[in-house]
Amino acid sequence: MKKTLAALFLTGVFLTACGGSSKPAKPSDKLLDSDIFTQATSGGNLARCNDILDKTLKASCEQIINDQIATNAAVSALDKALCKKVSDERYKKECETQVNAKTEDKNTDNDRLSLQQQAYNTKDYSICDKIADANQKDICKFEVISELTPKDPSLCEKIGQPALVSKCKASKN
Repeated sequence: MKKTLAALFLTGVFLTACGGSSKPAKPSDKLLDSDIFTQATSGGNLARCNDILDKTLKASCEQIINDQIATNAAVSALDKALCKKVSDERYKKECETQVNAKTEDKNTDNDRLSLQQQAYNTKDYSICDKIADANQKDICKFEVISELTPKDPSLCEKIGQPALVSKCKASKN
C-alpha cells in the first residue's frame, strides 16, 4: 500500500513538473477556455490566446489568428503568394478565394471607370451599354447625355432610370 501511494505521489510530482496535472481540468476552466477561444478568434486578438489554460486549445487559437492575419495581409495586398503563409490548408484555399474575388472586383471597377471615361471623352453614350451594372450604366449615360450640345431632351429617354431621365430633361430645357 505504501509503495502504491509513493508511486502515485511521484506520478503527481512528475506530471506537475512536466506541465501536466494530476487533476483533470475543472469544467469551469474548460468552459472559460472555450469562451476565451471564441472571443480571441472572432476578434483576431492573439494576446487573448495567452489566457487559455489548455495547451492544445491555446495552440489552435494562435494558429487560427496567425492564419487570419496572413489572409488579411494577402487580401489587402491582392497578393495570392502571401496565402502561402497560412498554415491550415482549408484557410489557405479560403485566402486564395478571397484574394481572387477582391482582384476581380478591382478589375471590374477599373473596366467600368475606363468605359465611363471613354464614353465621356468621345461623347458617345452607347459605350455605357458595355457596363454590366445597370445603375452604373444609367449614371454613365446621364453624365454623357447631360453634357452633349446641342441639347436634345429626347436622348434623355435612353438613360433608363426615371429619376435620371427627369433630371436630364430638366437640364436640357
